[in-house]
Amino acid sequence: MIRTGWVRINGGAWPLLAATVAVLVAGYGWLGAVVDGAFGAAVGCAAGLILCALLYLLVGSAVSGRPARGGRRD
Repeated sequence: MIRTGWVRINGGAWPLLAATVAVLVAGYGWLGAVVDGAFGAAVGCAAGLILCALLYLLVGSAVSGRPARGGRRD
């Protein structure tokens, strides 16, 4: 069987970032659809994307931040 793209590389597993974005956007979209129909779904998806971007930036800055005072970074 011939596999192409990232399915061949990752064995079919979703990268963690893509899975996180998909779950958050779908969840907020579903919640928005329940609350206010199609417009709410669009707003919910946008909110999910914004939340993912903020979490990505927050975690990135936390991981690559400066070392504690007096500490050494290897």
